[in-house]
Amino acid sequence: MKLTRKQAIQKCRNHWQWLAEHPEQPKSNYGLLENGVLHDCYACEYSSRMPEQYSPNCDKCFLLFLWCGYNVKTKNKTIINKYKKSEPYHYHSCEFSSASPYKKWKTNCGSLAVRKKAALKIVEACDALLKKYKKVNRLG
Repeated sequence: MKLTRKQAIQKCRNHWQWLAEHPEQPKSNYGLLENGVLHDCYACEYSSRMPEQYSPNCDKCFLLFLWCGYNVKTKNKTIINKYKKSEPYHYHSCEFSSASPYKKWKTNCGSLAVRKKAALKIVEACDALLKKYKKVNRLG
């Protein structure tokens, strides 16, 4: 599926909002395959197409700031990452980083409250990124 960055962020936000509302559901129940998404995630789908490749490029993930590299302001606070430069490369992946809300969501299947909180953290991050697009449109 070919998406612009903004489209991918919006779709990712909607997906994780749905998961926050349905914390007992797996990501795949959102209908991703029916919509042409191969990776169970719009962020992974977007990063896998830069340049054209099958595997997601975690360094190109627009949610990377949630678990490594830099901070971003959200509606209520600044998200401060816990990434250390000395960590191995694979910590760039949302599946391996202990600071990743996705990893918290994935590994806490028995705790719906934890899954909901983790999903909402991703929604909040997408909202912060979309807010930047609104600022750019007002300026440009």
